[in-house]
Amino acid sequence: MSLKQKDFFLCQFSLSRIAINAMSAFALLSVFLFIIYSNSFQASWHFDDFANIVENPHIRIKDLSWPSLTQTGYGILGPGKLSRPVAYASFGLNYYFGGTNVFGYHLVNFAIHVLTAFLLYLFVRQLLRLPLLYRRYENYAHSIALLSALLWAINPLQVFAVTYIVQRMASLAALLYLTAMYLYLKACTAETGWGRTICYTLCLAAALLSLGTKENAAMLPVSILFMELLLIRGLSRKNLAVGAGILFVLLLLLLGYGLLFFGDIKGVIGDYSVRGFTAVERLMSQPRVFFYYISLLFYPISARLMLIDDMVVSKSLFMPFDTIFAFFGLGAVVVLLILYSRRQPLICFCVLFFLLNHLIEGSFTSLEMIYLHRNYLPSLLLFVPVALGTLNLLDRMSAKKTILIILGGSLVFFLILQGITVYIQNDIFRDELSLWSDNAQKMPHLHRTRQNHGLALLNAGHFDEGMKELTAALNGKMSGSIRHLCLTYSAIGQYYYYVRQYEKSWPNFHAALQICPPSASDIYMQKAMSFTYIIMAQMAMHEKRGADAELLAGEAIRLKSDYVEYHVILGEIFLKQGKAEETLSQARVILRMDPNRLEPFFLMSRAFALKGNDKMAVHYRDVFENLKKKRPS
Repeated sequence: MSLKQKDFFLCQFSLSRIAINAMSAFALLSVFLFIIYSNSFQASWHFDDFANIVENPHIRIKDLSWPSLTQTGYGILGPGKLSRPVAYASFGLNYYFGGTNVFGYHLVNFAIHVLTAFLLYLFVRQLLRLPLLYRRYENYAHSIALLSALLWAINPLQVFAVTYIVQRMASLAALLYLTAMYLYLKACTAETGWGRTICYTLCLAAALLSLGTKENAAMLPVSILFMELLLIRGLSRKNLAVGAGILFVLLLLLLGYGLLFFGDIKGVIGDYSVRGFTAVERLMSQPRVFFYYISLLFYPISARLMLIDDMVVSKSLFMPFDTIFAFFGLGAVVVLLILYSRRQPLICFCVLFFLLNHLIEGSFTSLEMIYLHRNYLPSLLLFVPVALGTLNLLDRMSAKKTILIILGGSLVFFLILQGITVYIQNDIFRDELSLWSDNAQKMPHLHRTRQNHGLALLNAGHFDEGMKELTAALNGKMSGSIRHLCLTYSAIGQYYYYVRQYEKSWPNFHAALQICPPSASDIYMQKAMSFTYIIMAQMAMHEKRGADAELLAGEAIRLKSDYVEYHVILGEIFLKQGKAEETLSQARVILRMDPNRLEPFFLMSRAFALKGNDKMAVHYRDVFENLKKKRPS
């Protein structure tokens, strides 16, 4: 009896074997994933985590009321424009239950990954029971689905969407996306009208939630259309004609969605003025990125995996020379998909799914060239053909027990090796210093890796090494926005400020402001520049230049008016200049922003003393002292 007929079923009773197989699949995936991700639950915050979660005031909800949950939907853009509201709402719920303790965030991310893997198993199994695929795959649908889900879930690239906390945006969007596709399949195979209606309704809800998690979920209707054409209805002239019309409408709707969300074509494309490449250069480079992603997915050793990667930008079809080969290679893939779409519809759909779901982030939009978490959703079905090939090989060798044992042992060894690589990658993510020292080792020529490594060293107290890295970063290759250079100058200026070498701080701060002027719209840069201004204000006060200190602190507050600490510093600046009324005004602003702060009472006490109002000065001094005693030391 062949493996296809056995299908590794744990029970021979047809009524129960599907449920038992599902339970065993869930158990296997959960246990295996828990073992290899067991060292990820205390991994620290990294990179974009800080702006999106740790320092994001909109997710700091104190109750579960509708207004509180609604405020999380503005992400980091602030009131007026929704930004990935489902993802940010999930961060808000994490904050409500556990503050900024990383364990809760990692637990949710891990749960999302396990659920996505299990849903992938269910989806592939359901896919293989479609009428067009039933005869070919039904006998070992469970085996194909389980091996596909396992190979996808333990791939080390998924660490960048699971352990890197903020990339819950990618993993949660993928879970909801896959949920919508699974419900669509269930609707197509439902036996009753009510069943179809319920599944279609839930499918639409999951699709909208996925789109509210990350914008690349906009490709879901296109994926469903090709699933209909290739796997559900089958390819025929009539179906192709109808599909072409639907595809045209979908593309118009996608364009309309982009224009509605981003305002205009320029908003959809993004700002290339801050990039080190043009839109045309990015488009020419993406076929090479596509094949690079493929190579990483199938050869994911730790030495090749990093948060910030690099690739030489394609300036023309022949520079670098492999650009033309990548274009021809991608063209060949498309031609093969067309030629074999009737003969091998399942394999063609899996490859097409990978291509389609890289389109938004892998085309003309002004994004960084490479990020590994972008593969989480597109790679969902990429291992189905691998599972098919593996099981076919095992089946052919089923009569040769020795070879079968060797092949089975090799498969187990490969799975264990993948798991070890995941464990190693999680260990690299354990803190900022380990992450950036690893990335800087792998990409020492990049500005951003050296800069982030330098900052991590400074924060860890390794000042000489940190300054050495920051200085080296100034001469590094710019892999992202050229404005990132201002962060390096600002960090060097801050270091000299803390060691009280103000004469070295000023030039670096001025260099930072030349690269990132106050008018810069980038919210990340605004935050960095606001901090630069506030330190310059403090330096000006040390140098007894009160008027300059006021102007600089005012610029910091203009950029980040919600930072209460900046208002405290401005209040102190007013106080040192003897401006009692301005000091009182700032103290009231601070109290409105945060009634638990002590500084406003100290400022008011000193301000009333300046005005000669001893009674009020003593009153606020006593309030300050009493509150201070009640605070834990």
